[in-house]
Amino acid sequence: MHDRSTHLHWHGQDGPRLIAGDAGDLPAIRGLLASLPCDAYGQVFVEVFGPIQVERLDAPGGMNITWLCRDTRRSEERIGAGAAKGESLVRAIEAWLDEWVRVDPDGRSDAMLWIGCHANPRVNRLCQSIAIP
Repeated sequence: MHDRSTHLHWHGQDGPRLIAGDAGDLPAIRGLLASLPCDAYGQVFVEVFGPIQVERLDAPGGMNITWLCRDTRRSEERIGAGAAKGESLVRAIEAWLDEWVRVDPDGRSDAMLWIGCHANPRVNRLCQSIAIP
């Protein structure tokens, strides 16, 4: 499913979960985390400008939460600058997909993905490139 507010791919029910977004997605991310079963496992990536935006998120014990602060990350596109909006998030999502989804030689996965940050062209391009049967 895809709507104006999120890129949402639900495939399978028991596999790893990826929830990824930015500071504007925090209310939705909180709701998603609250709805997960207690045995859920996976990764949450939240891209923010800096550490001042980092907040406590309640999640099942198997969900790892990583805050991606743009001001402390190097840009691969802009020399001497912090990461551009969406840049760190896309790199993190790509790495997670490589580890959890793309390693299956049959192209199948029970991964559950929720990707926000819908206004970002980098994230939109990534979501268009994700093909989950």
